Amino acid sequence: MRVMTLNIWNYNEPWPRRRDLIVQAIRAADADVVALQEIRSDPRRDERGPNGELLNQAQQLAIRLPEYPHLVYQPAMYYRDHVWEGLAILSRRSIDRSGWALLTQDLTDPDDRHQRIVLYARFDLAHGPFYLFNTHLSLSRTARQRTLAQVIEYMTQRSGFRLLVGDLNELPDGPPLAQLREAGWVDVWTELRPEEPGYTFRSDEPWQRIDYVWASPELRPHLQDIVLVGRMPDADGVYPSDHLGLVVSLDLAD
Repeated sequence: MRVMTLNIWNYNEPWPRRRDLIVQAIRAADADVVALQEIRSDPRRDERGPNGELLNQAQQLAIRLPEYPHLVYQPAMYYRDHVWEGLAILSRRSIDRSGWALLTQDLTDPDDRHQRIVLYARFDLAHGPFYLFNTHLSLSRTARQRTLAQVIEYMTQRSGFRLLVGDLNELPDGPPLAQLREAGWVDVWTELRPEEPGYTFRSDEPWQRIDYVWASPELRPHLQDIVLVGRMPDADGVYPSDHLGLVVSLDLAD
């Protein structure tokens, strides 16, 4: 089982070229499931589908990746003019069920301006149920502390193998992430590559790690490897995103 996570940087230019690079990165990673953050829908930018319907960024990627026929997405923050931003999970494995939860927002906090959510997909494997949780946390550390506690509570409501991925906007030693460690969760990069920094931002000159894969205690014995993806620009210096992605390999067979 291979799981990829990537913040796609919404519609920042040059989106059509970056879209192709993201498709290439997903195929090169050979991921079974892909978690995406900063998915946008914008009627002024969305592509038209075969029947004239508007396609958000997740749908645009999905039609270019027919080998990934299963897609769930959920808006989080709504803007003016029918624009929204949210999360998506793209999979070549059948998704047994999915769901999401709204995280609290403090409108008095200037750094907590965007509504945040957590999205999950469940996969029924031979080992038992596997849950992939995808989130993108606030720019406010106070909000990250509060909402990560909510994410942890949400994840504990489900039993089985659980993986949390996404852009957590927090450094590895930050207080919010201590909550995950105290709950027994494993920072997969630190677990498997303790001697490497694993910087994910910015892609053109990485200097900090803010994108993560965290594994539940039950999943720890099944961790195999984790690598960075999206590290190479095209001939014109364009990267798939301003973030690097991560791919984790797990020994969970069907």
